[in-house]
Amino acid sequence: MSTSFALDVDYDWVAVDLAMEGHLPASALRRADRDEAVRRLHADGLTDLQIADRLGMHDRQVFRVRHDRLGLPYVTPPGRNTKAGVR
Repeated sequence: MSTSFALDVDYDWVAVDLAMEGHLPASALRRADRDEAVRRLHADGLTDLQIADRLGMHDRQVFRVRHDRLGLPYVTPPGRNTKAGVR
């Protein structure tokens, strides 16, 4: 008896993994893939600038995805003591 299942995700997890490793530029990703890559890298504690570097995006694009679409808070860079809520 074989059991199969399907993951109910709206992004390409292989493309997201490749982008997060720096092997695939954000320009090659669909919007859902880009959003997921930003979400995961943000969860790893990366700043907008670090995410932009990793994905080959402008940091302003990362801000729009992180803040406007995903509603995630700003990550304070290490060594900075700030109360920045949004940016």
